[in-house]
Amino acid sequence: MHEKLTGIVVPLATPFAAATGDFDEATFRRMIDLVVGSGVSAVIANAATSQFSSMSDDERTRVAEVAAEQVAGRVPLLIGAGASSTREAVRWTRHAKSLGAAGVMIMPPYYGPTPADVAVEHFAGVSDGCDLPIMIYNAPYASHVLLLPEHILQMAERANIGWVKLTTGVLDHVTGLRLSLDRRIGIYEGVDPLAFPSFCMGADGWVAGPGNMIPEIALELWRRVRAGETEAARRLHEKAYPLLMSMREKMAYGSVINEVCRLRGIDPGVVRLPGCELGAEHLARVHRAVDSLGLRGVAIGAFDASGL
Repeated sequence: MHEKLTGIVVPLATPFAAATGDFDEATFRRMIDLVVGSGVSAVIANAATSQFSSMSDDERTRVAEVAAEQVAGRVPLLIGAGASSTREAVRWTRHAKSLGAAGVMIMPPYYGPTPADVAVEHFAGVSDGCDLPIMIYNAPYASHVLLLPEHILQMAERANIGWVKLTTGVLDHVTGLRLSLDRRIGIYEGVDPLAFPSFCMGADGWVAGPGNMIPEIALELWRRVRAGETEAARRLHEKAYPLLMSMREKMAYGSVINEVCRLRGIDPGVVRLPGCELGAEHLARVHRAVDSLGLRGVAIGAFDASGL
């Protein structure tokens, strides 16, 4: 069985100290408290937004441990267990289970193109190795394979699949999955600017990297759609759109999160290569977007997004 999650799930950004580049445990704990305290449905440690691929195994282990300690059961915690081999993914999944995680998030093996039928076997192998529920991370930008609804249906029949995150840009997969899976697994949007249309098409929520910096806006967007306030939700989506799109340039996703967090009172430090720091023009646009939303100087979790 898996948690029936709906709404906003935040893949936690990992802070790295500006002076040393090392994992900043104290700031991570503060960030977790801010995000969880804002009212989100669940969080994920060691996700792509967490820069897991830039960490050593020891760091990745410690990040998961700190997340489990700090979340302390307040919301469900998923832990990224993606790896380039099934054996390693099983090892990370077992570690997540030992920490009390509600599930893991796993993408297909990401070293070279993986045929969809091999990806099905990968997920089945992980599930055979550990019974923790899996969130499929359908991320063709990383794994070089686009999993279609029929592939995900095969995975759901072979493995303990609880949820799927669609970082595909293919909106009709929401409807395809709703029809083919008969509501057996949760469907989450992973492309931030597509959260609003995905909600309208029946997605169960948004795995929202921006939830690290603007959880109140993500939550309000979800609330409006669920309440049938579609026009008000569209207006909010359009107001947030410039900030969301600024995250998609070059390798600056994490740097935008860090900068907005700094403007809101907490400093996550620096991103690791190959992530990029913001250039002057890009930084200025991020600041304009933050100011247009009225976020500067307002602590994360304390902003009233109902007025947007």
